Amino acid sequence: MASWAQRTGAAGQFELILSHYSPGHVAEVQELLRLLELKGDPERESVIRIPVALGVREGDFNGLAMQTRSIEGILRTAAASIEVPDEHVAAGIVMTSADALGAAGAMHPILKIRSSQYAPDRASVAVQHRGWWFYVGDTDLASKRLFQQIQTLFLARLSEATRGTQGTPLLTIPVK
Repeated sequence: MASWAQRTGAAGQFELILSHYSPGHVAEVQELLRLLELKGDPERESVIRIPVALGVREGDFNGLAMQTRSIEGILRTAAASIEVPDEHVAAGIVMTSADALGAAGAMHPILKIRSSQYAPDRASVAVQHRGWWFYVGDTDLASKRLFQQIQTLFLARLSEATRGTQGTPLLTIPVK
């Protein structure tokens, strides 16, 4: 079993805990550790704690370094999943979804934002823009869940940005 947990006594620091694996899975745990270039002996240790750090792995760090997408990257990927009306592309208002994603265009999008000239009958969320309706279908559970997660992430980041004395984003321009 793999669990994600906050390190004991270390606020903001996390670890991946491998535990409760049967003797029949020791080879798989060893392979995982080998592929991730991590130390650990699942034959002797019943619990393996792997420190997790945000960023690039440096020097002798024996842990898992993760680099996440930025909010902008997440929103660009979400925007590229919109069914773009052909007339908007022809008018030069937007790019096609494949052009917006570039090399990643071959990926199958998890979030599906549909478009229609008419108001959708069953939508979880819908907005009208430039005479078209853009919506997430009410029966598209994966898209509804992902849309909600993006909304939660966006609101959390907005909340962080407005905490304290700074109520608006700050732009710093270097002067030579």
